[in-house]
Amino acid sequence: GILFSISSLFEGSPAFQCLGWIVCIFLVYFIVRFVFWLYKQDGFEKIRISMETRQSSAMFRKNLEATVAELQAKVAALEAITGASELSDDGSSAGLYVGGAPVSRGSEL
Repeated sequence: GILFSISSLFEGSPAFQCLGWIVCIFLVYFIVRFVFWLYKQDGFEKIRISMETRQSSAMFRKNLEATVAELQAKVAALEAITGASELSDDGSSAGLYVGGAPVSRGSEL
């Protein structure tokens, strides 16, 4: 499609022929610049790193639901052991201890 549209610019008035040459020059420049980036500016490595990052992100999103369910089960088990699910009158958890001292919602650690 792009090459056909560029070649059609060469058939017509001199203004369209000039526009066709300008488009060809820019196209060649961008191709040369891309090849230069790949070989001289470590483009292959940047593409590899980007693909690995995308793959790890996709795997994280794929396993996220199972991970959240597992963490919720662990929190529920910890609440059952410590009794932290029972809230006192002021809204703080009465059974949660950090470092041997009860922790309320407004305290700093």
